[in-house]
Amino acid sequence: MPKAPPEQKLTKQDVENFLRQVEDSREYEDPQCRETIDKISQQIKSYISSQGDLENTIGLSLIGKKIDEIATAILKAKYGPKIATGELAPDVVELIGTLSADYLKATENLAWYGILESAEDGKRFYTADYDGSSELDGKGENFTGKKITIPEFSEVIGWLTPANAALYREYKEKGLEPRLQLTPLALKLRTLAGKLDAKKAEINARAGSELIKKDTFIWDKKETGEIDESQLCYEPEQFEASEDGKSLTVGNGLTKSELINKYNGWLVQIVPMKQDLDADPDKISKEITKDGKAKKIELINAEKSALYMKEARGRGESGMGYEDDLIAQMNSLAGAPPKPLEKDYWTILPESTFTKKEIVAGGFWCDDRVDLGGGGSSSQFRNLRCRRSVRLLRP
Repeated sequence: MPKAPPEQKLTKQDVENFLRQVEDSREYEDPQCRETIDKISQQIKSYISSQGDLENTIGLSLIGKKIDEIATAILKAKYGPKIATGELAPDVVELIGTLSADYLKATENLAWYGILESAEDGKRFYTADYDGSSELDGKGENFTGKKITIPEFSEVIGWLTPANAALYREYKEKGLEPRLQLTPLALKLRTLAGKLDAKKAEINARAGSELIKKDTFIWDKKETGEIDESQLCYEPEQFEASEDGKSLTVGNGLTKSELINKYNGWLVQIVPMKQDLDADPDKISKEITKDGKAKKIELINAEKSALYMKEARGRGESGMGYEDDLIAQMNSLAGAPPKPLEKDYWTILPESTFTKKEIVAGGFWCDDRVDLGGGGSSSQFRNLRCRRSVRLLRP
């Protein structure tokens, strides 16, 4: 599909080039698609011929909408047969244009960070470096050196269910800025961090300030809870607060090797990319009776985390883990302008959690760097949040 020109830099030449690409596309051969495109193209050509330039907000907005209409017509022609056979639900098709743009941006970011490579045959992949030989169950796998091909957009869109599409629309309606994200799972966490750190200068140049001054911080002291992927519990089925609310009970999860194999090396998900999230009102405090009087007290971290996860899983959502949280930060920092997630708050990362019940895994922006670590399960963080996501599964 032709790539739409960036609106913020739109020129007459950009628009004319785009229209020529459209007329050369395979989808243009579809009679119904061609009729729609010709009509919209004529409207665009009439508009730009009457304008001196396109550097005004109204012009950009109008042309942008028309280009979106063309993209939708092309996508309907491209995916129409799959709709007819039931391979794609109609309410999923409505999001194809948006998700294809998300996919393109996600893959561009992965390439920019030096993660995504291209083979001679055009296939794109990353080279794994995670060795799970020392995992908890002793049955881990060494993925080092494996080239793991990225799923194409035509595959990904087939994994999206009507329920997933409904959550995407809900995130959008609530202003949570949902995006399609692809996370390479078979890389070490510290390898991903190194990719981000290598781009500090470029990110700062885009920001016009020294936004990132320090390398990504990942807990590395055993006395505070060293992050060792081989010892983490991924996607735990059991994630509950203890009876006194001061610790977590975590269990029945996957090793990182099992997670990599479950998702074929690529975690594809819908992630809300709003910079800072609001706390759910029912996950802030609780009412207790003391000395015969009712009073509200702040919920403990373990209680808040368990409540967030119970609700998320009941809605078909997941939390985030260290790997996908870091990729979300990298995507946000690759933007123009770059913006760090969790700038003022702290998100739990329950999908890659410690087996130590005294620690809640978490991530945030710490003044001038990305910080991955955790907090005491018995502490009371008023800034605790949960960045939920929707993980897409191969049917």
